Amino acid sequence: MSIDFHIGAHRTGSSAIQSFCVRNREELAARGVHYPEAPTDKVAMKGETTAGNANPLYRHIAGERDFPKFWNAHLEALESGRHLLYSAEVFWGKGMSVLPEITRGAETRIIVYLRPQTEVLVSAYARHVRLKNYPGTLDDLFEKVRAQFHFEPRLKTLESMYSQVVVRPYNKRAFRDGLLMSDLLAQLGLDYDSAFTGAEMVVNRHETDAQMSADLRQRMIAEYDEENRRICERYFDGAPWLLPWSEENAQLSA
Repeated sequence: MSIDFHIGAHRTGSSAIQSFCVRNREELAARGVHYPEAPTDKVAMKGETTAGNANPLYRHIAGERDFPKFWNAHLEALESGRHLLYSAEVFWGKGMSVLPEITRGAETRIIVYLRPQTEVLVSAYARHVRLKNYPGTLDDLFEKVRAQFHFEPRLKTLESMYSQVVVRPYNKRAFRDGLLMSDLLAQLGLDYDSAFTGAEMVVNRHETDAQMSADLRQRMIAEYDEENRRICERYFDGAPWLLPWSEENAQLSA
């Protein structure tokens, strides 16, 4: 039995991936990859933001809410020996500690997409303003989330638990066929073709007119540069996908 577990990171197309997997559940199953059902499937089918099909498993194990139906279905799926695919961003953050409980006994591969922190901040800010009426500035939000933007410690924690941690750059220029979904399928050992639908659907994208100041940009570069370079060497064969890009390249990865 095996599990591919996509866990984000934040602002890297996770809702789009989850919508794609729900829409293509039967096609994935026909090719040997089973994407278990979740309470948010109807939302995902509409192309709206979801927490992912593994979120009920996290909430069940963490004691936030009982989801015996989905937990028991998960255990049965493990026993069946099927190749399972899960997705939920919660495991990039607070849920990371309970991942071993969910994947116990299964050969597990973790899949993470990363983009430069400067891009993540602008994208997160647009979402905060749009959905939460956030009153602060980009600088304010950065002070609030700066610790979360240190990717390397999280990757080290994952590697201490799993032998297979796949890290991919979130940038159209790095995706296979220029498509995130084609790139994801490649990690699953599958080819993207016309049998799949909704690969270019835009989900959970928010726009903002906010401009990052040169000072904030330099402070962010200084804070994350060394670890970003190590990540690029370790996972991207030295390609600088996590280093700050020009405005043109930032738009390509949006």
